[in-house]
Amino acid sequence: FNSESELFIFFMNEIAAAEPSVLINDRPSLINEVAAVTEATAKWQYLHSVHTHNPERVGGSKHYVDYLKPLFATHINDFDGVMVATEEQKAEIDKFFHFKEVVVVPDTFADAHDLVPIKKRDRNKIVYLGRISPEKEPQEAIKIFAKAKKQLPDLHLDFYGYVSDQDVENGMIAYSKELGVDTAIQYHGYQTDEELAKELGTAAALLSVSSSEAFGMNILQAMSYGVPVIAYNVKYGLNLLVEKDVSGYLAPLGESKAAADHLVRLLTDATPNAKWADMVNTTYQKSQTFDAKAAWQQWQDQLATVPNLFLR
Repeated sequence: FNSESELFIFFMNEIAAAEPSVLINDRPSLINEVAAVTEATAKWQYLHSVHTHNPERVGGSKHYVDYLKPLFATHINDFDGVMVATEEQKAEIDKFFHFKEVVVVPDTFADAHDLVPIKKRDRNKIVYLGRISPEKEPQEAIKIFAKAKKQLPDLHLDFYGYVSDQDVENGMIAYSKELGVDTAIQYHGYQTDEELAKELGTAAALLSVSSSEAFGMNILQAMSYGVPVIAYNVKYGLNLLVEKDVSGYLAPLGESKAAADHLVRLLTDATPNAKWADMVNTTYQKSQTFDAKAAWQQWQDQLATVPNLFLR
């Protein structure tokens, strides 16, 4: 073999030739290789993220992100279709592109957990859960936190997530010092599920600040521990997860003051229709509408119209 790509294609063809196989690829870096596999019964590409440069454009956009060019331009006919997590993203892809199929199936589900009692939760503990990288815009969480802390001085912010760009974290530390909140922020890095369970179980609220989320695995994970969400209202999955007075509040993208005000009202029970303690429970209940049974049912429902999604 002259390259790792050639080895991968050979290896996958050998497996697919040995017995019927449906390939579902969710790594954009392997689109070219999976497209070249000839022995599979079917090949699908799962999109865990938004597919355009400007996802906030009303009605969608035909300008796909550069790293998806192999899928949207070169190999659009070499896959049986693409998978996405929401009907909204499917509609926008169908509008501008001509894949054989675009199916909506979940890429995650919520586990059931025993909630930590309210009296053992830290009402001042705000969390950010996710990768520390430029596209996630974690510095925006510091901006929201700093504005809320002016009204609630005991608040503290904990970041949980793999640091994929150290320059971003360094910038966050510098920014927090500039705003005078650096001593109230801790960076915990990547955590195991067991460690996260302990930390999320005692949290008061989650901040979600990226300018796009195909669905929001991290958000659903936090909700499954009864953590209400303050987030920017971005495509595609946030409005499915974050329900007003039930599981949190959405603010317009970039409006940090509005997000901070939502956070303060949540924690001070200033919202007339919901109290924080009640929302801990309703947030958990909301998460369970996305449990494993519901997720599997969505996959099975697709079989009626897309027979090559599974082997029979």
